[in-house]
Amino acid sequence: MLNIQTLSVRETRDSLSKLIELTDLIGRRFMITKFGKPRAAIVPVPQSWLKKTKSISDYVGFMSSGGESGVKFENRIRRNKNERDYIK
Repeated sequence: MLNIQTLSVRETRDSLSKLIELTDLIGRRFMITKFGKPRAAIVPVPQSWLKKTKSISDYVGFMSSGGESGVKFENRIRRNKNERDYIK
């Protein structure tokens, strides 16, 4: 049987960082109550939700248009007008 600790909203607010660490490190589960009624839960993230990214370029590249890579997009927006004219 799962060992779920019940906490009030106030207790959760005061120690949220600690609760998240306990959940992440040892898989603890917490039921959050408001006026004695269950309202939410803090549980470990399922492995299926975790998506590994290849590099930081994956984050930058999605903002660009025209199919350019994230690195090209980043370089394009960082260069000033004189550098862009020199490259042309």
